[in-house]
Amino acid sequence: MNMGKNANSPVSIDLKFHEVDLVGLQNANIKSVSGFSRDLTKPIELVMEVPEIAFQGPYAVEGRVLILPIVGKGSSKIVLTNCQIVGKLKFKAVSKDEHHTFADLIDVKLLINPAHVSYKLDGLFNGDKALSDNMHVLINENWQDIYNELRGSISEALSLIIKAVLNRVFNKLPLEELFLDV
Repeated sequence: MNMGKNANSPVSIDLKFHEVDLVGLQNANIKSVSGFSRDLTKPIELVMEVPEIAFQGPYAVEGRVLILPIVGKGSSKIVLTNCQIVGKLKFKAVSKDEHHTFADLIDVKLLINPAHVSYKLDGLFNGDKALSDNMHVLINENWQDIYNELRGSISEALSLIIKAVLNRVFNKLPLEELFLDV
């Protein structure tokens, strides 16, 4: 995940995550699915709730948060709690032989609305504890502003994961078995 600087934003950071682990999606509770039919030209809407999603892994950051500079690298943990996720999924039909058609997920758009986000970034300011502690207070008190800047990148990362998982499922199950009258 990479987030580039935006000079017009109160959060102007170059933030990079490498080999991030996503934890908690397995606890998702699907609230509704609409539009799932044999007509794959129409998008499917999915609404789910997840108690907690955590992004964990190495990071590097440089830039400014509100009016203060920020720099660091190390391990990170960003925790989104009580998330409502609304997704629009677009599929296309793919024939693999004359008797089997499969659904291929071609696009996922997610809107993730957490009730709260907390940030833990080890290694800020080359390990200066006082500066790091003050920055953590700032970013965790202003979590909504920070999240609004990260929202697109977080949604994109989660979309890629959901796309990969669902394609593994739909590539093994032909539509003829999902909809018996296809």
